[in-house]
Parts: sequence; C-alpha cells; structure tokens
Amino acid sequence: MKNFVRFNLVLALMMSFAAHAGQMTVPVTFTETADKLVPVSNFTNQIKLIFVIDNSGSMQTYQRAISDALSSFNLIGFNWKAAIVTTDIANTSYFTVESADSNSLHKLKQAIGNVGTGGSGDEQLFAPLEKFAKVHPEFFGQDYVAIILATDIDENLDNVNTQKDPVAAAKMLASLAGNIGLYGLIGSQDLGCQPENQNFQFKGSRYETFFSAFHNSVYPLCAGTTDMQKNVTAISTDIISTASDIAARTPVPVGGPTGYVLVLPAPLVDMAHATVWDVSTGLVITGWTYNSARNAIVLPNLNFAAGRDLSQVQIRVSYQTPYKP
Repeated sequence: MKNFVRFNLVLALMMSFAAHAGQMTVPVTFTETADKLVPVSNFTNQIKLIFVIDNSGSMQTYQRAISDALSSFNLIGFNWKAAIVTTDIANTSYFTVESADSNSLHKLKQAIGNVGTGGSGDEQLFAPLEKFAKVHPEFFGQDYVAIILATDIDENLDNVNTQKDPVAAAKMLASLAGNIGLYGLIGSQDLGCQPENQNFQFKGSRYETFFSAFHNSVYPLCAGTTDMQKNVTAISTDIISTASDIAARTPVPVGGPTGYVLVLPAPLVDMAHATVWDVSTGLVITGWTYNSARNAIVLPNLNFAAGRDLSQVQIRVSYQTPYKP
C-alpha cells in the first residue's frame, strides 16, 4: 500500500510539473477513408445572411436593439455576405455587404439601424424573399443560407395578388438553395412579448408552418438589450455550428476535384510534429495547412484518379493535442 501511495504521489507531482511547464498533450492517430473527406471546392467558409426586417411603424425600438446587439454577432473563421430585405413588398432597394470589407459589421449594424419604419403595415416575408432572390440569385446555391426574420406580426396575405401559403413558400425557397436555416426574432404574445396586435401568437402562425420546413431557431423580439445580445449570439453560434456540419457531411464524388479537407476529432496545436500520409501507398502528404476555425486539415494538392474506389483509400494523421478526442 505504501508503494502504491508513493507511486501515485510521484505521478501527481510529475503531472503537476508537466502542467506548469506547458500544456500536457496526448498522441492522436486518426484515420479516415477518402470517400469521407470534404472537397476543397465545398469548403468555402462562405455563409450567406439574409436579414428580413419588419419596417412598419411599430419596429423602431426593435431595429435599434438588433443593430446594437450585432456587436456580439460572431462568424469568425467564415467569409460571409449579408443582405437586408424588408417586409414591405414595394421596397426594391437592397443593402448588401461582404466580410471582405474591413468595416463590414459596422456597415451592417448601421444599415439595420437605418431601415426605418415607413414601410407597409401589411408585413410579408414570402413575397419579398422571392423578389429578392430574382434580383440577387448569387445569394442562393450550395453555401449555407441563414435567413433572420425580425417582426412583431404574422405574415399578411390579405390584399396580395400573388398569394403564397407557407408550404408553397417553403418549396419555393428550398428550390433555390440546398442548405437553409431560418432564425426568428419574433415579437409574439406566446414568446412573452406585448405585440401591437395582442392576438399575435407564433405557435399556429404562418411563420411557424414556414419555419418548420427548415432547420430553425426562434427567439423573442421583445427582449431587453442584454437578452437581445444573448439571442443574437445564440443565432451566430448556431449558424457556425450548422455550416460546419454541412461541410463535414458533404460527400466526395469519385474522381473528384483536386484538394480535400480532413475534419479532425480534436484540435491540432503543433503543426511541426504532425504527419499526414496515404496508408495505401505509404507516401507522406505535404503542403497541407490547418484551419483552426473548422478544426480541419486542408490538403490542397491531394487528388485521386477517376474511378478509384475512395472507400478503400485511407488517409491518416498523427499529432499531439492537449484535448481529449
């Protein structure tokens, strides 16, 4: 028993010393078949954001709160392109901005704060989205399209010549893009708000039917400044998580494009002591980089001959990490 206690004491001291001397790491060897890799062409780090903002007379306070809360909107590791659409079908002026612009987030905040409240009281989501898609088709495609709706009233289909029910609207949107997420900042009574129309309930509304057709998350619009920041942060976190999952699930076509991405089970912290190789040939793969935002190794020079069975090709990486896989 004494020897056992002494051994554990020595081990604890060794671990304590190692922890203070630097991060303790564990070796990781991870193998993935080539058919599970993500093509570089699908790993664009691109997200499309479409803010649909209610610009009716009751929205001034809410627009300002959303604009302020965007300071906590964080899409680090991704390139993004954003647009603002209003719920007024007559509005054909669209604001767009890209993350490549060094002042992009400030411009987006300012634009949402300046949407104004002079729009129609017949708020709509479906028709303005369809109209926007025709003017800006580049916002739709294989990238993750995140649509953020902010309103305090249900979709108004009255007095609209080209009426669309929620199911038809969802089918229309799904035909434009492969990956869509809907996020709501909704001022309805059942979400704890006091909307202008006291009868407005999100549950059972046209919006609920529309949202249910896609990945979605809904938060109250009536929240105070602190809660609004939490809600906006939660939305940005979900957008990052969903976009990353989509990239990781993207299948590789046989004889696919040059360059692939290997998503790791745990973060890589020391590139100098990491090795990547093709198990079937024994050849070490060089020229790779590590994308920390996506926890993935990018292999830009990797290619496979057309017709090769990628399920039989193994790519292996060996590295050290302080994080348990």
